[in-house]
Amino acid sequence: MAEAEHIRVFLCDDSHEMRRLVELQLGQDERFELVGSASAPESCVSEVRRSGPDVVLLDHGLPPGPQWEDFVQALRQAAPGARIVLFSGLPQPVLAREARDHGLDGFLEKGQSAAELRDGVAALAGRADTVG
Repeated sequence: MAEAEHIRVFLCDDSHEMRRLVELQLGQDERFELVGSASAPESCVSEVRRSGPDVVLLDHGLPPGPQWEDFVQALRQAAPGARIVLFSGLPQPVLAREARDHGLDGFLEKGQSAAELRDGVAALAGRADTVG
């Protein structure tokens, strides 16, 4: 039986510590491959284009304010098949609605366990039935 392809994840977050934590959490499970990370919107778009992820985890703080729609559109053009997911530690009900309003594919909370993060990413990638 052929082994399933990795779920390719890209992380856009301005916190070095958060990027490292997500790398460690996803690295514990062979289903995932962290294909890159960036700390600024400009590098995020160019690196997403280069790496071709299945899922982009997007920190709520990138970019600020009214630039959201342009940023999401640039990410969609850079990786048309990727699921773009708001990734934040702020209260979920408000951000889940905000994610939808900005045309994102979902919301994942930063404070959850490593297993919950991996299961959430797999579900958003449409591969929740993949055994980890």
